Amino acid sequence: MRAPNLFGRGERVQIEYSHGSKKTSNFNIGFIKPFRGRHRSTLTTSIFQANSEWPTSGYKQLERGLLLDLGFYSAPLLKHNIQWEANIRDLSVLSKTTSFAVREQAGLSLKSSLRHVLSVDLRDDVIFPTSGSLFQLTSEVAGVGGDVGYLRNDFFLQSNYSIWEDVVLQGCLAGGHMSSISNDMKIGMSDMYYLGGPLSIRGFDMRGVGPHSERDALGAMSYWSAGLHLFTPLPFRPGKGGFGELFRTHLFVNAGNIGNFQLAKSEDLLERLKNNVRLSYGLGIALRLGNMARARSELLLSVYFR
Repeated sequence: MRAPNLFGRGERVQIEYSHGSKKTSNFNIGFIKPFRGRHRSTLTTSIFQANSEWPTSGYKQLERGLLLDLGFYSAPLLKHNIQWEANIRDLSVLSKTTSFAVREQAGLSLKSSLRHVLSVDLRDDVIFPTSGSLFQLTSEVAGVGGDVGYLRNDFFLQSNYSIWEDVVLQGCLAGGHMSSISNDMKIGMSDMYYLGGPLSIRGFDMRGVGPHSERDALGAMSYWSAGLHLFTPLPFRPGKGGFGELFRTHLFVNAGNIGNFQLAKSEDLLERLKNNVRLSYGLGIALRLGNMARARSELLLSVYFR
């Protein structure tokens, strides 16, 4: 449910609610207020509840929280988001076979964090870009209250090049590292990095790469991933200029690694990053779903390098 232009100055309220077959319910109530001026500032306030289940990690989580977000531009294409998020999380085991390493983290935790997101988006399209780049850098400090504390930095880079008519080469690189800020504060499983699955390294199970305990993925404090993608029209261009433009042939190579890498030990860092690298490659068909997302059907091969 949306109420646009609520008070006549661009304000809007959005309410989303879902009820699952397992008697779980999620909701998000948001108030968005834009401001006039050259910085194009927008203030967003939201209250949310979210249920999530992670069978590959053996746990489920109920999260309730509050998010304040101030977005603005310091330059025409340089966007900043300054956020404060506070949430209460209830982590519980998913089955009787959940490992002890997961069970000992069950219970309530309170997280309060400050986050800064810097982004530059020069792409000509969000779903199937033909040119331009996207860069995003996220820095987060948790421990401004609560019992969860860490310093976390993530980056994401995507570049697109049109090498022929409607043939686009896309390169992606992402990575992140986090560290504890206090021995009295913890880092929970839901804060860790995970790798594997269709959104990171295709061909591996969701969260299938990295440290495990009795088949439960535990996550890690550092990761990197890279991808090279080639998008082309469908062979023989069926439906050219119409329905066929929603589809692309997709060839890809993905690689990445995850672990508890120590950045201070530079002599061992490159060796650790190269060890146990996972790689997958394949081809498929990508479908454009409006301006929101894309779906894929793929045939692939996965390789594990020790």
